[in-house]
Amino acid sequence: KQLYGLYGEPRDFALPNFMHCETIEYRSKKYDWRIDMHRHAHLFQVFLFESGFVQLQLQNQLVELREACILILPENTLHGFVLSSDVQGMVLTLSQAFIETIFYKSPQIPLALNQVLVLQAEADVDRFKHITQLIQQLYAELIHELPEKKLVLQSYLTLLLTEIFRMYGSVSGQEKANGSRSTDYYNAFRQNIRQSRSPQKSIREYARDLRITDVHLN
Repeated sequence: KQLYGLYGEPRDFALPNFMHCETIEYRSKKYDWRIDMHRHAHLFQVFLFESGFVQLQLQNQLVELREACILILPENTLHGFVLSSDVQGMVLTLSQAFIETIFYKSPQIPLALNQVLVLQAEADVDRFKHITQLIQQLYAELIHELPEKKLVLQSYLTLLLTEIFRMYGSVSGQEKANGSRSTDYYNAFRQNIRQSRSPQKSIREYARDLRITDVHLN
């Protein structure tokens, strides 16, 4: 199932600066703590799991999350969840276009976060606490109508994603962060599609642009 909005809601979100934040319990409880496999077109998600048990399904892979952590799900990631009823945390959903607009001068941040990431709290306790505070502040700002709300939200979002990027760098190390050739090809492929005047090009043509085989790109 491919969604252009939030799970269980039929509305499409065409706004380039779309942002939504809610507790994980809010939506999970509605569906008896089970979220079926689906993907979000054009939407990026940050999950903050503070407690409880989560079974994450990614295509044919199952990942068990038993400790506090941050989960990053890029756009078009096929995923589903089975959660314990005592799970606590937050989920932030925003348009991929919004991220690219904010970080147009720092493209290394959206590029690094354009992959499924699980960042354990114990790996960087202080930064995890700071990220938790930023998500809570962003959530509070979203639910209130205060002056310069958009400016404050963008500021929180910039800080939040930058701190996640830094946490990823401190946990993985620079070599791992820059070592995924497949991720580089994927990001270049996406950029090619967006910039191309002929989006109906064949896989072989896109592969030729990347100087790899069409089998590799597939």
